[in-house]
Amino acid sequence: QTLKFQLAPGGRHVLLPPDEILAVLQESLGQIQGLSSNPYVTRNPAFVDQVRSLEEQLGTGEALLDIWLQAQDKHACLLALFAGTSSQQNGNAVFLEERGTMESIDGSWRSIMVAAA
Repeated sequence: QTLKFQLAPGGRHVLLPPDEILAVLQESLGQIQGLSSNPYVTRNPAFVDQVRSLEEQLGTGEALLDIWLQAQDKHACLLALFAGTSSQQNGNAVFLEERGTMESIDGSWRSIMVAAA
């Protein structure tokens, strides 16, 4: 399986929810956790180290995907918020400052997504 990016409206790349990959990661993590209590593994320190390493790698991969998708969702919500209120808040100095910050963040986000895609 591979992760796939899609070009969204506005020219933004977005990571498609990797449901299959997350399911395989969770299944594999469960299997590795089951191995960690297997007597053949617990009696052999080399196997214990390998199982712990695999468990850590799978957990890190799952956490990374979850964080990435959360950040992507929050970014999309903030973009919608600023796009929907810009005409109403045009004269508000605080809003204008925050919109400038959001534009800067959006530029960084787009660069990261293009590099990742």
